[in-house]
Amino acid sequence: CSTGRFAFPQYTLIIPSLVDGGMDFYYEYQTHRFCEKELVAMHENMLKVLDMGMKDPTITIGQLLDSL
Repeated sequence: CSTGRFAFPQYTLIIPSLVDGGMDFYYEYQTHRFCEKELVAMHENMLKVLDMGMKDPTITIGQLLDSL
């Protein structure tokens, strides 16, 4: 359970999953700055960027940002 009191507006922690070999995503954020809908959209964009990077390791950051 989060209090929503953090020094920065949002933190993201991504760690390897010991259960299934995937990745676990954890978010901590200032609750007065973000709503659940915004966090879900950010998470979906993050997954999209990771997927594109795995499919094409030569893709640039600019190309990734342009695709969002």
